Amino acid sequence: MAHPDSKLTRANRWLYVSAVFAITLFGGSLFAMTLYASASASPQSQLLLMRSPFKGGFTFFVIFNSLMEWLMLPGALFLNWRIPSRRNLLIVGALLYYSSRCWTYIYFVPAIFRFMSVPPDNPLSSDLASEIMRWVNLSWIRCAVDGVLACMLLYAASKPNTRSVT
Repeated sequence: MAHPDSKLTRANRWLYVSAVFAITLFGGSLFAMTLYASASASPQSQLLLMRSPFKGGFTFFVIFNSLMEWLMLPGALFLNWRIPSRRNLLIVGALLYYSSRCWTYIYFVPAIFRFMSVPPDNPLSSDLASEIMRWVNLSWIRCAVDGVLACMLLYAASKPNTRSVT
């Protein structure tokens, strides 16, 4: 049987590693949004960043968001569930993050695939240019969610790791 202190140590380590993943994800989001903002005068330039070879950082986001969704956040919740000072922070952070991910799968992913399917030589219609600008502007909210999650994980990690009696 594992010593209770080793479970607390594992909970701490997992939370810190999850925070590092969240910080990395936020850094990638902030970098991508900075690139989009630098091209904000031209939806055509923003579209260029969404296409090969850049693909808007698609591979980076698939890897880090998949790890956060399926491994890091569930592990942090599971290992820290009996630590009341952390549990509520982790629940709120997870709800916020997973809500953002649902929004991403419903709106952002289909839209970016639609944008990437536009032939590169075609001029953009005003409707498509507006849609690209809206997509970029709304993406700042997802970037902020990544930042809030990183802060919440760091704040949760700063909380004492004393388990509840139950």
